[in-house]
Amino acid sequence: MKKKIVIDASNIKSTGGIVHLNGILKNYKNRECNNILILINQKAFKQLELDKFSIKPKFYFNKAFEKNFLVSFIWQICFLDYFLKKNKCTHFVSLNGYAFTNFKKTVLFSQNALPFLLKKRGFILDNKIKLFFQKIFHTHCIKKFKNVIYVSKFQKKIVSRKLKYKAVRSEVIYHGVNQKIKYRNHIKKKIINFLYVSQMISYKNQNKLFEVFKLFERKSIKFTLNCYGQNLTNEQIKSRNIKIFKSFKNDNIDKIYSKYDAFIFPSLTESFGLPLVEAARSGLPICSSNIEVFKELLNKKDLILFDPRNKKDIFNKIFYLTQLNKKKLKLMTKSNYKNSIKYNWKQSSKRFFNFVLKT
Repeated sequence: MKKKIVIDASNIKSTGGIVHLNGILKNYKNRECNNILILINQKAFKQLELDKFSIKPKFYFNKAFEKNFLVSFIWQICFLDYFLKKNKCTHFVSLNGYAFTNFKKTVLFSQNALPFLLKKRGFILDNKIKLFFQKIFHTHCIKKFKNVIYVSKFQKKIVSRKLKYKAVRSEVIYHGVNQKIKYRNHIKKKIINFLYVSQMISYKNQNKLFEVFKLFERKSIKFTLNCYGQNLTNEQIKSRNIKIFKSFKNDNIDKIYSKYDAFIFPSLTESFGLPLVEAARSGLPICSSNIEVFKELLNKKDLILFDPRNKKDIFNKIFYLTQLNKKKLKLMTKSNYKNSIKYNWKQSSKRFFNFVLKT
């Protein structure tokens, strides 16, 4: 029987999910299966780099995928089993992290940390009810299907706490880094232009970062913060030292990272943190939150770490970074670059589909 992989990306709307889908399909080399069908919404589809895919997948669209989480959930319960049987699916992958089906060869992709951190102090989450149900669905489906790919060891750790037994086949497979990003020597006489890359969501902690740079402004310290991927405007921020830009295309990614002196990442939590690794690949000095996953991805001695809830600590660590001597900064950036090499989409794609096809 010919193998056919069906990938459920129907609920994927965030940048991280799109980057992953692009990464594994641009580097698909598996000879066991050349038949892939993807369930997807229009927003996600428009962000796919189809001309660069190594395989030509087919796509399935449904009005239910354009609606909210609840509508998609109902569609799965009512139609998913029939859909998989009708399309002669042999292996099913849910990038959503849950699947309401009785199909045995199902693999779950675990990349959302937020549902498992609801009780964490200091979080202001946009939709706690949705995240609460996502946690229940995700853990239930892992117990049911027993096949899961985690995006980091940290993600595996926080999800595994909710599992009452360990009889789960799993593997940690990291994201890769865009190969267009090249290492450069960013070390100058003065570090004044800082880069931040990510979307505007409460757990990303940008508001705290904006407050810190406004404080620099009041103290007449001329640091600039350049933010990409924002849904805010410069008028809303009201600061001469903070510049807001919309998301950039992957073709321009190296140009963006090459323009600045240092990188800042203040998230309260992440399941991975791809911009951090991209910054390491580019050779930028990094000032980031002291969260667990960042210390997993890169060596903590090569990062300037701060408490993301403490405005004074963020201020002090950013200023400390600007005072480091060139020799120290070069050692840190070269070490980060070497560590970033292991985040490779070719290897990630190979391991991802090997895991799926061995299910």
